[in-house]
Amino acid sequence: MWIVLSVSVISQAQTLQCQEVYRRPHNEAPLQVIRDLWLSFARRSGSHSDYKYLADLIMRPTTWAERRLAINQAKNYRRQIYNRLRLVGQDHATAARLSQRAYARRILENFFENKTQLKNINQSELGPRLEIRQTALDFFNFTALNRMFRGLENAWTQLIKRVNFEPGGSLLRVDDIIFMAGGRFRESYYWDSFFGSLGLVVTGRTNLVVRAMNKYIKEINEHGFIRNGGRSYYSTRSQPPVISLMARLVYDNTRHWRPENRRQIDQWLQGDVLKALEKDYNDFWMRERWDQETGLNFYSDSLNTPRPEAHSRDRTEDIARSERDCRGECESGQDFSDVFSGQASRTLSVQLNAFLFGYETNLSWLHSMKGNTEVAQLYRQKAQQRADAIQTYLRDPDGLYRNYNLESRTLNAGVSGEIFSLLFTRVLTPEQAATMVPRALQLLEKEGGIAASTLLQSKKQWDGNYGWAPYQIMAVQGLKNYGYEAEAQRLMLKWVSTNLNIFEETGQFYEKVDVTTGRLPPADNSKYPNQVGFLWTNSSVVWMLHQLGYRFQQP
Repeated sequence: MWIVLSVSVISQAQTLQCQEVYRRPHNEAPLQVIRDLWLSFARRSGSHSDYKYLADLIMRPTTWAERRLAINQAKNYRRQIYNRLRLVGQDHATAARLSQRAYARRILENFFENKTQLKNINQSELGPRLEIRQTALDFFNFTALNRMFRGLENAWTQLIKRVNFEPGGSLLRVDDIIFMAGGRFRESYYWDSFFGSLGLVVTGRTNLVVRAMNKYIKEINEHGFIRNGGRSYYSTRSQPPVISLMARLVYDNTRHWRPENRRQIDQWLQGDVLKALEKDYNDFWMRERWDQETGLNFYSDSLNTPRPEAHSRDRTEDIARSERDCRGECESGQDFSDVFSGQASRTLSVQLNAFLFGYETNLSWLHSMKGNTEVAQLYRQKAQQRADAIQTYLRDPDGLYRNYNLESRTLNAGVSGEIFSLLFTRVLTPEQAATMVPRALQLLEKEGGIAASTLLQSKKQWDGNYGWAPYQIMAVQGLKNYGYEAEAQRLMLKWVSTNLNIFEETGQFYEKVDVTTGRLPPADNSKYPNQVGFLWTNSSVVWMLHQLGYRFQQP
């Protein structure tokens, strides 16, 4: 009976899933199906603007009788709300919509719980809280800098967690620590974790990076690739492939470890890590997201359906030509940007191919370390072929690099901060970099750092004057890779100053900033609110302070 009642409500929106439940000969549908049906109903009713909040709810363990009683009570509540609204003069359509929303909220209250399923790690695992040491450097007001650094150190305990797994929700079981992105993102994310790792290694916490990376190695072995994030609804797409860069980061920051521990790291890298990386590279990226004609790669998703975790303000028709293209932009981590022209699954990405060049280079390095000379040479050849293809397809007449549309066979509009990924992974020759760097900086460098893109009219959060930590890190390290030390230092001073000013005003770190004003972006009702946290922002500031010459020590 409960199933029929739920279908009678949900079928008004022509949901296919409800037919599957209706056909079942049993008295009760599986809990996962029931969960998905009610969450779908809640989205359509507008009970909550952030669908991710709904997707992350945990279904309470209730009996058949308890659920039936709760539904009947919720229906009575809906009728009461409707009657009250009609009495005060509301028209039928408005009263019906608002009472249906109240009904959905009451159902959620009875059937679901809003629990993070995360718990703190021990301070002993995190290590001692550090202090920044005053030196001859006078880039910033040291009193303010010291306050900000204490805030950064305190924030690690909010961003590094353990999963307290419970059934009935979307959070994936993880046996060890995760790096949580922050804000509404109460789970780990793939490329966020890499950029978060940079701040951890410069504060002497490389052991935590090893543990987080080991989680990703297990995920490749068990799932076939690294998922976008630590939720079940992310299981059909990945994120920018940075796992080989994470491996190199671990290698470079464990050289001072005791010889026996260093040997274990080397054996791990040459064994489990290398095997998993080849599986991820060959079986996922080069099989499902590779264009044979150009030799370059694109983002995509195996599903072409709406995303459960979307914000209600994310209207697919405003973002992409299809749900798969929308999901592909999410896989890019640049969700959303007009540099994909709404066709991410038909767009060769500058950043993706820069990272895959780094992947091939690092696979060559790992095989060389293991003594596999011929295989190492094979991956070097693949990297060179990719670098050549990038010049053929992604370079414009001005010596800049833009995404390429496979359907129109043209370069997409706009230059993005992702262009610095080509320097970050050393794709370009010095001559190519010399052409690109001054032009890219002229277009993208602002008072507060590197802008997301030159596309000022799109109003998407990975376009225009929004400043994102990954672009700042890739620009700084990329410039340093090619000897542009003065330019790199200038960008670091801008980015740290921007975040220092924001911290002085708010006491917080944020997902993104406005690099034209050096302040928080103005509120924009077309996007979800700017998130507080925030893993890669915090990490970028710590990493840059270290690059600028500041040192961190125990009290």
